Amino acid sequence: MADIADSGITMTGGSALLPGLDQMLRDATGVPVHIAERPDVCAVLGLGAMLDGTVQPMVLNPLAG
Repeated sequence: MADIADSGITMTGGSALLPGLDQMLRDATGVPVHIAERPDVCAVLGLGAMLDGTVQPMVLNPLAG
């Protein structure tokens, strides 16, 4: 939650392209809302980069506190 409060929300996927959705989320949450560059394909591009070895996947530790 602290990361969202600090950095805001980054919208990805085709829904990010819906007109006014970012402003609605900004108004509803009070935090900054950003739309990813090429939100319609950014998840696929990220997966491709992981498969190519260009970036490493982030590993979350559910036990870290």
